[in-house]
Amino acid sequence: MPAPSRVFRALVAANVALFALEWLLTPARGVGAPAGPDALAVPVRTAHILGWAGLVLAATVFAGLFLFWRHARWLALALCALGCVVTLLLGPNEEPAFLAALDQLGALLFGATIAIAYLPPVRELFRADTRDSQPNGR
Repeated sequence: MPAPSRVFRALVAANVALFALEWLLTPARGVGAPAGPDALAVPVRTAHILGWAGLVLAATVFAGLFLFWRHARWLALALCALGCVVTLLLGPNEEPAFLAALDQLGALLFGATIAIAYLPPVRELFRADTRDSQPNGR
């Protein structure tokens, strides 16, 4: 039976691969104009800042989950909350069915990753004492 840390890291790696695949396959579309009558108008600069901040946060979360950083689980929950807020701000969009399926698969996989991070025995890997690996016990 494989160790829980190896399985969890494989799950995080699958998240990163799916995230990258979806990003590569998503066609460039105009930002700044609302997609529908229910969407809020978001200026281009704001959309770019949100995009880069989300990308940095996502990279930090994936690295933290892969390396079992203590606060990575909370950052992952914050990334989900931020994604919900940004989705509401940007409103509905049109995308091919294949990309919509990849998006749903990515959300399901990321949710499963967060859920498994809070269940034993993986949660103990996040609570491990890291003082032993640091010089001078600090």
